[in-house]
Amino acid sequence: MRDEGNGFKQQQRQNSEVLTRVLLLQWILILITGAVCLVFAGSSAALSAVLGGASCAVPSAWFAWRLKLATRRAGGARVTDFFVGEAVKLASSLLLMLLVAVIYKALVWPAFIAGLIVALKSYGFGLFFKKSL
Repeated sequence: MRDEGNGFKQQQRQNSEVLTRVLLLQWILILITGAVCLVFAGSSAALSAVLGGASCAVPSAWFAWRLKLATRRAGGARVTDFFVGEAVKLASSLLLMLLVAVIYKALVWPAFIAGLIVALKSYGFGLFFKKSL
């Protein structure tokens, strides 16, 4: 029985490491997108791309951190932790996108959307290559 518990803990640790790497990859890809926009479209586009990616990446990092904390508590994470966290993450992402659109007057929409798409697609890319991360 004790071996099963150790195996479960080891699996949680591995999942946490993969999640951390995927989030790191997400930020790297967002910054690369910003750099490409800087070269081809200027600083407003670069900042727009980074803000677009960050509007997805910041809530995702918060969600991952909360889920990681929940797995460490006695009894582990509950299903409600996941669903409530996901709902907060989605609402936070929408709020951040709205705030950027309202506050940043020099927003370059194609770059903003590109940064957002890169951030959203980085999960699949990171999980697809999780063994090599």
